[in-house]
Amino acid sequence: MIFSIIEKLEKEKFNYEIRHYSYDSLMLKVKNKYEYWEIEFPFTNEELIIEIFKSDSVIFGEEKFQDLLQGIFLDKRSSKK
Repeated sequence: MIFSIIEKLEKEKFNYEIRHYSYDSLMLKVKNKYEYWEIEFPFTNEELIIEIFKSDSVIFGEEKFQDLLQGIFLDKRSSKK
């Protein structure tokens, strides 16, 4: 199944990466201008797991990075309670 999907991506000239994040699956990360997809191929069965991440095309500066870091630290602190 993964090879037929890769053939389609190649034919349509999509950018993609093959990743191995866990012991029981492979993942294709497919990127285009406004979104990217994570297509996971579990070794245990034939069912795909697909997540789609979309952008609203809003571009931020460095201050947003600081906000993101602040949010990560706050999340970590609140999860320890």
